[in-house]
Order: sequence, then structure tokens, then C-alpha cells
Amino acid sequence: MKQITKIIELQKELEKKDEYIKNAYRKFGRVFEQYAPFTKNFPTSDLSRFVFLGKPIDGIIFDENKIIFVEIKTGKAYLTENQLKVKKQIEEGKIEFKEVRY
Repeated sequence: MKQITKIIELQKELEKKDEYIKNAYRKFGRVFEQYAPFTKNFPTSDLSRFVFLGKPIDGIIFDENKIIFVEIKTGKAYLTENQLKVKKQIEEGKIEFKEVRY
């Protein structure tokens, strides 16, 4: 009986540590989003063309010949369900331009 109690305690401790590590990765990802535009792998070297949004995608590059939607991920991070929907809409050409005047 003592062994089962000890195993349950260890499982709970492991779950807490696992959640702590996941939170650390999420925080690192949010911080890295701010620095990614300064890295050599970023899709543009002209940062004046990049606009940071944060959600649901990280930003948009207004290039001379095209508009690029950018989502920055680190490690094994994956696109969220909402980001996958946005990606699909972009790929299907479901994009509009609206001018609103007042």
C-alpha cells in the first residue's frame, strides 16, 4: 500500500514539473517572437515592412511583391487550431481588402 501511495505522489510531482517545463517553453516562445525578426532566417531583412500582431498570428510582412503572414514557432511547438484555420483561409485565397471611411 505504501508503494502505491509513493507512486501516486511521484506521478503528481512529475506532472507539476512537466507543467513547469511547458510554461517555461511557452514563455521562451513569447520572448523569442520579439527577437525573431532580427535573425538571419527571418523572411525579410527590411524590418520596416514587418508588422507584429501577436494573435492569432505573429505578424505580417508587406513585401514589395507580396504579403507574407508570419507565425514564429520554437522547438516542437505547433500551430494552434485557430492558426491552422487562418492558414487554411490564406491558402484558399479567402482574403479581402476593405476600405472603411468615416
